[in-house]
Amino acid sequence: MNGIIQTPRYIIDLAKKLRKNMTLSEQILWEKLKDRKTCGFKFRNQHPIYRYIFDFYCHEKSLAVEIDGLIHEKKKIMMNLEMSL
Repeated sequence: MNGIIQTPRYIIDLAKKLRKNMTLSEQILWEKLKDRKTCGFKFRNQHPIYRYIFDFYCHEKSLAVEIDGLIHEKKKIMMNLEMSL
């Protein structure tokens, strides 16, 4: 083993889908971050790292930004409701 953690293919495919279907808040922030508009730092949107997909990621600063916390909570609530039925 070479010590490099591989991102599963399904996570990469999901990240591509998420890039095409960003939430309104993601779209607004992406307009401010893309093309090095923020202090000259390059950000990537819906960036996969191992089994996680970050809304935005700056490799230069090792900075991950997740802005849609409520959406993730809503999904958890819906899953719990479905499981209890």
